[in-house]
Amino acid sequence: MSAMQLERIFLEKIDFQLNKRDAGGIAETSFNLSVTAKYDKENRRALVSVSVSIPAEQTSHEQLFKLEVAFSGIFKFDENFPEEKITSFQQVNCPAILFPYLRETVADIVRRADLPSLHLPPFNFVNMYEKTEEKQKKKLLDKNTKK
Repeated sequence: MSAMQLERIFLEKIDFQLNKRDAGGIAETSFNLSVTAKYDKENRRALVSVSVSIPAEQTSHEQLFKLEVAFSGIFKFDENFPEEKITSFQQVNCPAILFPYLRETVADIVRRADLPSLHLPPFNFVNMYEKTEEKQKKKLLDKNTKK
């Protein structure tokens, strides 16, 4: 048995709003990705969620659609998994496992709405984690220097 096991994966949220059917093309697509994790130390399980919010604009600068999707997974860590590594693992590795499900769902919803294809690019969860850690350290440092 491996040190970590994905027990369940599930779709947590889909919210799709099509504002205009004009097929003028998708001019600009940005997306906001977020990761949340809750760890149950007693049972050595983490509930990790990856969500994306996508407001897509047309070439006419009107919002074509808005899409929010969230996937979650329950990850079980056995006693051989180092406790000090769980935080980074649930912020980097777990979201990387969930991301393909999220990406496929986004592409499928957009395709089913008869819109031009939209595929989320690969995402660097290591970089996201490092930036978050850096911000938290800076915030802590700023808090301590103000005292």
